[in-house]
Amino acid sequence: MYASAVHVFQSSPLFGVGIGQIMLAPQQLYPEHRQFFTLDNLHSDWANFTAMAGSMGLLAWLLLLVAPLLQFLDPVARADRPIVLGVVLLTTGQAVLGVSNAMFGILPQTTLYAVATGYFLLRSLRLAATLEPHCS
Repeated sequence: MYASAVHVFQSSPLFGVGIGQIMLAPQQLYPEHRQFFTLDNLHSDWANFTAMAGSMGLLAWLLLLVAPLLQFLDPVARADRPIVLGVVLLTTGQAVLGVSNAMFGILPQTTLYAVATGYFLLRSLRLAATLEPHCS
């Protein structure tokens, strides 16, 4: 699966081949592995994003992965232990599953990650809003 993503990236490095065509590469490169014919994604976020959208997809995956860590720029968020723990676990889990995710596909896993990232962002914004009047 990884070799297929690298092959697609080499053939279309800037924009990839789109979501509907990502499984053509493993099917063509490894016709003896018939199990590839039933899969709908490459079972790796970096591979899926790279094959779908090339360099732009890989950049999008990296930005998505780093997005929750930006909350650590806010000292209020850094002081809140649930935010720190949640962001660290979320980012670490997404990185590990994004390298090789055998349990989820690209859409459910990435959607859950984005929703959880939004939750921690809202928590840090609400925390900052409640502390703001006391700081003035």
